[in-house]
Amino acid sequence: MRKLKEVKDEVLSRCGRYVTASEKLKVKEVWAGDRRYLVCLNEEEQERERRVRKEMIAVLREKLAKDLKGLIGNRGYGEFLNVRKGEIELDEDRYDDKRVLQLCSKEGSGGVGI
Repeated sequence: MRKLKEVKDEVLSRCGRYVTASEKLKVKEVWAGDRRYLVCLNEEEQERERRVRKEMIAVLREKLAKDLKGLIGNRGYGEFLNVRKGEIELDEDRYDDKRVLQLCSKEGSGGVGI
């Protein structure tokens, strides 16, 4: 869902306070037009994913200098690459540490069971 333009540009970039839903999970309700989203954040998972992303980007920098074709079709690396008009760039600004749920209900986030 993070690849959707609305989610990336409006939902994940929207400021707001998170509410503690459990010991490890915080949630934030975001409205984009008439659509309702919950942005979920697990801070322990956030730190782990940052470390993994940092290691992956270091490996990709080395591989970009050697073999471009092998990287484009690779699913594991593909999520870190942007291919535009024959150029490849690393996508280091990612939101892996957050999960987004689109909700059908128009009720407040208090009505969502987590």
